[in-house]
Amino acid sequence: MAEPSELTQHIESYVDTSHSQTQQAASLDSITSLVKNDLITIETLVKEMEMYLTTTDNVIRARGTLLLAEVLGRLASKPLGSAIIHSLIGFFTDRLADWRALRGALVGCLALLRRKSDVGVVSATDAKAVAEVYLKTLQVQSLGQHDRKLCFQLLECVLECYPNEVASLDELLLYGICEAVDGEKDPHCLLLAFDIICALIRLFPDPNGSLENFSGELFETLSSYFPIHFTHPKGEDTDAKRGDLARALMVCHN
Repeated sequence: MAEPSELTQHIESYVDTSHSQTQQAASLDSITSLVKNDLITIETLVKEMEMYLTTTDNVIRARGTLLLAEVLGRLASKPLGSAIIHSLIGFFTDRLADWRALRGALVGCLALLRRKSDVGVVSATDAKAVAEVYLKTLQVQSLGQHDRKLCFQLLECVLECYPNEVASLDELLLYGICEAVDGEKDPHCLLLAFDIICALIRLFPDPNGSLENFSGELFETLSSYFPIHFTHPKGEDTDAKRGDLARALMVCHN
């Protein structure tokens, strides 16, 4: 087993904002390697990180939460038991209400919700709890671009991986998605938003069902994007192009 002092040194290097990004990345690599190679367990890591995850120092708490989330994201293929997954997803779900540590909470929830069944997954009950807290807590359009993108990725993930559970949230889900999408301008976020609306329509196919009360709001939200006016400034990332947005929008609108 690795010496606790070695692990603590890596943790402190990552959470300390005075360290360079290169040093922080190296610490993240080292911690991930310790867990991957079974030199420490996730349980040991969490126990060692407890003070960094619960401190009242907002910066350290945010960095600690993000560190744990990033490590989990790199352990997607490592088997984890149901008890530790339940504990971890519960922690990150609670952190969705902590705006200082929100990025780490989003990254952590995504890392766990994206896991495959052969290595241990989040239970249906816990996934529903994530979606419920998300919909009741987050004001997506008040966040920066990167965090909004994570929010949309999380919504898309629960809709795809846990459709029955999130469908039971009914009007809370429908209202939350309308609110999250309304006014979005970033092209990368819009592609995700249109996919989410398409998934929502597939989830509630009955025109006289739950979606009926929100059809006008959804139509108004989508209509505001017609026609697509979008150009890339020179040198900007061109992953999301006008044609991609137009096609995604048309799929939703049809």
